[in-house]
Amino acid sequence: MNLITLQPPILQPRRIEFRWRVEPATPLYRRTSFALEFPESVDVAALPESLVWGIGLLCLHAQWIFLRPCRVKLPVRLPAGWEGFWRRFLQAQVNSLEAYRKRIVDDLQIDFEMDGPQLAAVRGDGEGSCAAAFSGGKDSLLQAGLLCECGEPPLLVTTTSPMPPMQDHLTARRRHVLAEIVKRRPVRLVEVRSDFRSSWDNGFSGRLGYPVSINEVTDTHLYTASLLAAGWASGARHFFVASETEVQESIEWEGRTVFHPHMMYAAALHLPLGRLLGVSLSSLTWPLHSGQVQELLWRRYPDLRGLQYSCWKVGAGEAMCNACNQCLRLALGALAAGADPSVIGIQWPRLMRFARKWKPRFVGENGPLWPDNLVRRELNSHVVRCIQQLSPQRVAELLGSNDLLASLRYRALRRRVRRLNPGPAPGFRCGFVPLMDERVRAVEKIYAEHFPSEPAETHAAVVERTRHLVNWILPS
Repeated sequence: MNLITLQPPILQPRRIEFRWRVEPATPLYRRTSFALEFPESVDVAALPESLVWGIGLLCLHAQWIFLRPCRVKLPVRLPAGWEGFWRRFLQAQVNSLEAYRKRIVDDLQIDFEMDGPQLAAVRGDGEGSCAAAFSGGKDSLLQAGLLCECGEPPLLVTTTSPMPPMQDHLTARRRHVLAEIVKRRPVRLVEVRSDFRSSWDNGFSGRLGYPVSINEVTDTHLYTASLLAAGWASGARHFFVASETEVQESIEWEGRTVFHPHMMYAAALHLPLGRLLGVSLSSLTWPLHSGQVQELLWRRYPDLRGLQYSCWKVGAGEAMCNACNQCLRLALGALAAGADPSVIGIQWPRLMRFARKWKPRFVGENGPLWPDNLVRRELNSHVVRCIQQLSPQRVAELLGSNDLLASLRYRALRRRVRRLNPGPAPGFRCGFVPLMDERVRAVEKIYAEHFPSEPAETHAAVVERTRHLVNWILPS
C-alpha cells in the first residue's frame, strides 16, 4: 500500500505550487512537487480554494493508477460529492487501461483519507468569456479559428512544460507560432510555465505493462488545469480543449466501456469535470476526424495553416522531424487540400526517405476491434486515400519541385497502396454536436459546408456510451 500525502497548495499571485509525499518512495517520481507559473497579466491569488485543489487533483490523479493500491491523504475535506466524482473519474480510466492488459478490476484500490476544514463547492455563474487550450497543433489552431468566426474570440492558454529529452516545447518554431497567432486573430494569449513534465519517469507505466507512457495519460490534464486556472482568473467560464472524434471511440468489453488509451482528451471525461466545477468544458472538434481537422484548417483558414506545429518528435532547430507517421500524414493531408506543406517545415525528400519503410497497418475483421485499432485503421485509411488521390505530377506541381529521387520514392509508395481499398472518406459525426457548448453549436453549419454528415445511427452507440459515462461519473 502506497501512502500519498498531499500538502496544502502554496498560492501566490503569479504561482501555484503543489507538493506531496509518497511512502514508501517510488521510482515514478524524480521530484514530488511542481508549480504552475503565470504571467503578470494573470493574478491567480483570488482563485476559489476548491478550484485550486481541483486543479492539483486533475494534474496528479492519473498517476495514482500506477501506484495502486494506494491511499491518498488530504489535509482538507473535499466539497460534497467530490470524493465520489474522483473515484468514478479514476475508475473510468482504470477500466480502459486495464482492458488493454485484458484485466478486469472491480476494486479501484485508491482510497481517500480527508481531515481538516471543509471546502465549499466552486460554482461558475454560467456567464463569462471563452478560453481555449492552445498548442499550435492543427486541432487547437482550427478551434481558435472557429471560435473567432463564431464571434467568440477566446483567451488562448498555452502550457510550456519541457519533458527531457523531448524538444517540442523548446523550439524557435514554437515561439514563432505563439507570437504570430495574436497577430492573425483578435485573441489574447497567456503562457503558463510548469516543471510538471520533468518530475516523473516517463517509462514507469510501460514497465508495468500498460500501453501508455506517463505523459500520455497526464499531459491533457495538465493543459486543462492551466486553462482552468488562467481562464477563471481572467473571467472565462466557457472552456475548450480540442480533441478529434477518434479519441471518442469506445467499445463494450466484459460489461465495461473501453475507450482509446488517450481518453484523457475525451468528452466522457471533460463534460463531467466541467459539470463538477460549474463551468462549460467542451470542444469544437469532437465531431471531426483527424483528416477533416487538417482539411478544414487548410482550406478555410489559409492565413493560419502555416502556423501548424504538430510534431512532438521535433528536434532542436526543426519545425517537423520529417521522420514519423504523423509528419507523413500531415504532409499528405496538406497536399490533398491543395497546398504546399513546406510552409510548416515539411522537407519532402527527407520525408520520402522515411516513407520507404512505411506500410499501412490495417486490422482484420476477426474478433473485437479495440478503440486503438479502430483509430489506427482510420488514420491509415486516410493516408492511403491521400496517396491514391495524389498523382506524382500533382505532388510536384504543389511542391514546385521535381526532385528525382523523392519522386521515385513517392511512386514506389503509390505502388504499395495501389490495390488497397481504404473505403470512402467518413463524414463528420453529427451526434457529438449536441454535447458541445450551446454557444458554439452553430459551427455545425461550417462542417456541413465542407463534409457530409455521417448517418447518426452509425455512431449512435459511441455517443450513447459517452453520455452514459458522463452521467455515471457525475450525475446531473
